Amino acid sequence: FPQCDNGEEEPAHQTMVGCRHVASSNDPSYRGSDFYLVELLQSVPPSYDPFFCGWDRSPEGAMTGVTIHHPAGDVKKIAICHEQVASSDWDGNGAFHYWRVVWGETAHGHAVTEGGSSGAPLLNPEGNLVGTLTGGFAACEEGLYGHGTGPDEPDFFGKFSYSWKGNGTTPSRQLAPWLDPLDMDPEVLPGLYNAQIPVAQFSAPRSVVIGNTLHFMDRSPGNVLRWEWLFEGGTPHTSTLQSPPEIRYEALGSYDVRLIVSNDTWSDTLLKRDYVTVISDLYPVPASDRLHVWLGKDFSSDVTFRGFNGARQRVALQAQQHSPSHYVVDVLPLPQGIYYLEITSDQHVEMRKFMVLR
Repeated sequence: FPQCDNGEEEPAHQTMVGCRHVASSNDPSYRGSDFYLVELLQSVPPSYDPFFCGWDRSPEGAMTGVTIHHPAGDVKKIAICHEQVASSDWDGNGAFHYWRVVWGETAHGHAVTEGGSSGAPLLNPEGNLVGTLTGGFAACEEGLYGHGTGPDEPDFFGKFSYSWKGNGTTPSRQLAPWLDPLDMDPEVLPGLYNAQIPVAQFSAPRSVVIGNTLHFMDRSPGNVLRWEWLFEGGTPHTSTLQSPPEIRYEALGSYDVRLIVSNDTWSDTLLKRDYVTVISDLYPVPASDRLHVWLGKDFSSDVTFRGFNGARQRVALQAQQHSPSHYVVDVLPLPQGIYYLEITSDQHVEMRKFMVLR
């Protein structure tokens, strides 16, 4: 409205580029609820301190309503409706999939929307989205956009409740598969600030000598109340501790680690494939005459060894098997220096660095 003056300076720009279309009502005759859902190709930067709007898909209309919009490309404006919104069709087409809203007076004048406001949310008194703006007849002045437009004329918001599953049977015509992928069927999902959303993150050393343990450190930001760990190849195999201190690995190979973090509203899953590599135990290091290679108590495959000097040139090595998982490599013929031992079996391949020192 004209009395709602802008500030002297523009707010700082917080922009993002890149999204993909995932679902829409695809209803040019407006017999559906006129929604269009996109997925951002990257996360919102934490420095933007975003608030993620909640939603309410119950079929009842809001007692009052608020919309946050950018009329005609202007800076953000807020329009307020003081009376209960009503179920309506669009332009008399008989499909009652819209909320009819008439805006009211505010401290800054009469609330309205304009071209460019389309897509703005209709928020109920709890601040949850119940509809999205298609258009209407609201205008700053009587007759501004032709007969029947003016401050007291209605706008129409496509019902979120109908957009949920009402526009078609495929995921590309529904909100439900995208906003409720786990099919938990909530009717209301409250909004929240970015800091409240748990995001699964963790760290740990990427390799461990066979028979030893790793300490996994939770790095998950957000409001995390529960942790569910799964350690492929590890003992214990699962944990609900925030940062499990002793996960033991007894077999050579590369193993996945999964972490699910959650609170009472949200959850996030992180799966790191082949995150942990379990390597053989070489001792003593440095070696003077013999280098022992321990491959684990359950190891039973045939093994070959190849040696290389610091320039990665082949050197002759002899290895003697003491048990299926224990070998002794004769390094006495080698001069002092840095060497590499390639260990190959049908289960595992690794290259280990060792030193000969006398």
